[in-house]
Amino acid sequence: MKIIAEDIGKTYNRKEVLASVSLEIEEGKVNVILGPNGSGKTTLLKILNLLERPDAGRLLCDGKECSLTSNAGRRLKLSRRMTMVMQNPTMFDATVFKNVAYGLKVRGEEKKLIRQKVESTLDTVRLTQAVERNALTLSGGEAQRVALARALVLDPEVILLDEPTNNLDSISLRIIEDLILSLKEQKDITLVLTTHLLSNARRWGERFFVLREGRLIQKGDRKEVFERPTSVFWAKFMGMENFLSGKLIRDEEQVKLDVDGIRLDVVSDAEGEAYATIPPEDILISLKPLSSSARNCFRGKVARIDEERAIARVTVDIGIPLTSMVTRRSKEEMHLVEGKEVYLTFKASAVHLFQSDEI
Repeated sequence: MKIIAEDIGKTYNRKEVLASVSLEIEEGKVNVILGPNGSGKTTLLKILNLLERPDAGRLLCDGKECSLTSNAGRRLKLSRRMTMVMQNPTMFDATVFKNVAYGLKVRGEEKKLIRQKVESTLDTVRLTQAVERNALTLSGGEAQRVALARALVLDPEVILLDEPTNNLDSISLRIIEDLILSLKEQKDITLVLTTHLLSNARRWGERFFVLREGRLIQKGDRKEVFERPTSVFWAKFMGMENFLSGKLIRDEEQVKLDVDGIRLDVVSDAEGEAYATIPPEDILISLKPLSSSARNCFRGKVARIDEERAIARVTVDIGIPLTSMVTRRSKEEMHLVEGKEVYLTFKASAVHLFQSDEI
């Protein structure tokens, strides 16, 4: 099912929760809605699942209007093709089996088929041993797995998950993460997830939508969203290293970004105040100047070294601090220690520039 949101708006108690949100959910992909708590992620998810009516804009399913104001019969057919798992799912006062079987019974499935489907799905979420337990006695992680089983047993085309791994025990966390990654490989299933955790988003996602205070501030694939921020908020939210602010100036035939007197060669036709990020992996560190086409080469001193397993993040003071990423083996071969003089080299195209800080 192809789902398109056009200029979606939603207000609760005179507070604008969503404002002109437009996005397209890609079929057969893992679509991740990102943002801090209170950014409108859950509300947007409910609208996409036809549980909430937008106050403005419209929702299209397979090219046709499918908001709560559209044809009730068509809406019912569409709602059967997708299902949603809430962050804090409600369990019925009944066995785990009956909780998972509920939707199938409503659809009028045969008892024999219901048992087969429920048992198979409970095996998928590793809860076969809990089939006769009262669902109200389950731990939070177990209840989340039952809720996911309740969704999977219906064989939906679209599964919407609201913060699926929030506050889970380690066992349930691993099971649900493995299941999400497994579903990712099934191209006949579309996943829409919300999360405020960047680690989850990076691990699962293929398409990303970033919300802040009800507004969509960035969308795209992994590279576009995580390497090329378009706002200071998003760059800082990601904790991007080598985040700089300065002024673009034309120096002879080149445009440079002046950051506290340090001028970086960049690729731009703009002028004026600007922000920039440089991926640490795009900055080469060496003991001597490198002979290359890269236009940026600066001498500095190692200010800090942080080691993470096989990787070392080396921060060098060139007048401004810049962090490079090298293997521990390279770090040892170069005998890198704090205070050692080194050179940093990077291409002008490695400097990602943006001037918009409106959101």
